[in-house]
Amino acid sequence: MRFTREFAGVSAAALALLLAACGTAAQAEQENSGPQVDSESVATSKRKPKSTPEPTPVPSVKPSWSPTSGDKTVYLTFDDGPGPYTQKVLDVLKENDVKATFFIIGKMIRTREADLQRVYDEGHATGDHTWDHADLSRMNATEIDRQLNKSAVAIGPKMGPCMRPPYGALDGEARKLAVSYGMTPVMWTRDTNDWNKASESQIYNVLMGTKPGDVILMHDGGGDRSNTVAALRDALPKLKDKGYSFASVPVCLPIANTQ
Repeated sequence: MRFTREFAGVSAAALALLLAACGTAAQAEQENSGPQVDSESVATSKRKPKSTPEPTPVPSVKPSWSPTSGDKTVYLTFDDGPGPYTQKVLDVLKENDVKATFFIIGKMIRTREADLQRVYDEGHATGDHTWDHADLSRMNATEIDRQLNKSAVAIGPKMGPCMRPPYGALDGEARKLAVSYGMTPVMWTRDTNDWNKASESQIYNVLMGTKPGDVILMHDGGGDRSNTVAALRDALPKLKDKGYSFASVPVCLPIANTQ
């Protein structure tokens, strides 16, 4: 079954809201989140060629569905899992009663079905991060279709109607196809740079600089994420003491089963 059928009921209004924001904040942007490849990671053949210019940072533009003034909600997002650190990330989130959103690489689910199930069991949302961390902006329609729909089938019907393009690379063709499948593209406003071997203190400082409505880019897969886990463990209680709350990205919440 194609992914379009499973999420045909996604709200057109929700799509329009976030697509408008993504169109201005991230069109033609490249995500700085290429995973550090290890035995658990994706094939190196899908990584960006070394000749590709370094991407520019995604502007800190609040998505149109950000909280209203005075609401200190923040959205933690984790890319490239499930992986060896997914359970540890989930432990920290559970300790702090925090909900987040996980953008799943379909290929990574094999042998880690229990990790994905725990994500759902503990109330987190998920989105599509392609089958094997592919740069969609370099693909034709057939290849994009395979990347998104093969991953969606692997993730299963509980997946939310959203996606995050690897590297933040989403050209017009890829965007159009994603929307036609009922997937809202979700970018980010704050990058912890954990993908780039940032230290625990560097990740912690980014987290502590959080502003209301931020969508924070982190990773639970693709490499050694011990610094991510440690920084989260230190930062989350302090952010909560400052009045911040945490939620799954609204457009990634799964559509209720109407059957």
